[in-house]
Amino acid sequence: MKIVSWNVRGIGSCRKRGVIKENLLKMRHDFVVLQETKKEILEEKLVGSLWKARNRMEEGDWSWWFTGVYGPNDYRERKEFWEELYGIHTICGPKWCLGGDFNIVRFCHEKYPLGRRTRSVRQFDELITELELKDLALQNASFTWSNFREMLVKCRLDRFLFTEEWGARKNDIRQETGSRTCSDHMPLILDTSPVLWGSTPFRFENMWLGHSSFRQECEKWELRVRLRNQLEEITFKKMVAWRQKMKFRWIKEWDYNSVMFHRMVSYRRNKNVINRIIREDELVLTDQREIVNEIVSFYENLYKETSTGWWDFEEITWGSISVERAEWLEQPFEEEEIKKAAFGCDREKSPGPDGFTGGFCQDCWDFLKDDIVKVLEEF
Repeated sequence: MKIVSWNVRGIGSCRKRGVIKENLLKMRHDFVVLQETKKEILEEKLVGSLWKARNRMEEGDWSWWFTGVYGPNDYRERKEFWEELYGIHTICGPKWCLGGDFNIVRFCHEKYPLGRRTRSVRQFDELITELELKDLALQNASFTWSNFREMLVKCRLDRFLFTEEWGARKNDIRQETGSRTCSDHMPLILDTSPVLWGSTPFRFENMWLGHSSFRQECEKWELRVRLRNQLEEITFKKMVAWRQKMKFRWIKEWDYNSVMFHRMVSYRRNKNVINRIIREDELVLTDQREIVNEIVSFYENLYKETSTGWWDFEEITWGSISVERAEWLEQPFEEEEIKKAAFGCDREKSPGPDGFTGGFCQDCWDFLKDDIVKVLEEF
């Protein structure tokens, strides 16, 4: 889902509406919130000149509230504005998201030149804290508004805020700006759609180990083939899967369903997403295909074999190891030695690209050991 909030500073001009429509098409939004349209009534024809209705968003039985915001410029009107937001939160409850032009910064560093912490700034920060709203940092900018004058002033006046429960329903949440075109405000984008990098690799879930018939089925199935298709249906012991995804060793058994636990899982997932990279020439890439090609190209060049730069070892005198040491190095691995190494692996980690965890190897050692030993004998 992608929500766009944009202070457009008027939509009366046909040419300006064309620019707005072109930008909205590029952003591929699901719904839009516009501020300062300078129109008391928005007719259907006028709305149609800005964008066309797309498919209706469906989120199953889960419903939530959204509030479009345009805050007052006059500090004397802000007290009533804060009270209205408190009241809306009481009505909407924990399934609430709001966004728009608040006409106020939350922190002093969100204004250039550096602003002071006024009463309005303090009250805005207190409102976000008291209502326990999440305020994500902008990923590609520091400010959303500029006056474009000789005495340059820049501020972050636009933002999206949401409750803990609303954020927990979304896997990946990103807040970023679009290109500034026909307004002194940048369009603000809240994107909750997952970043797709192609087919998802197989990952063994340790919760499958707790199923009553797991070992019996594994003994009958051909591993790596049928196992991947049938293990998907086993949904036993969900807490173990959450623990594996989180990878925090200090978590307690009774903490699995806590708000903090799910918050840390979401934080780790969002932190691992690559949304953009900067090339050596400082060009920023945001397209997923371009990012993949750049990463592949970087490592191809990094490990490319060149004809220059080889070390010359001709004048170095190498010492030789003893015959006993050489024979010891060539000895085949013993089964007990291999088992000790396998059981020394972390149960929650995947030691190889096949997606099977250390826990799978340890719990199924009885019927896996022959294959593992055979592989290491050929090493």
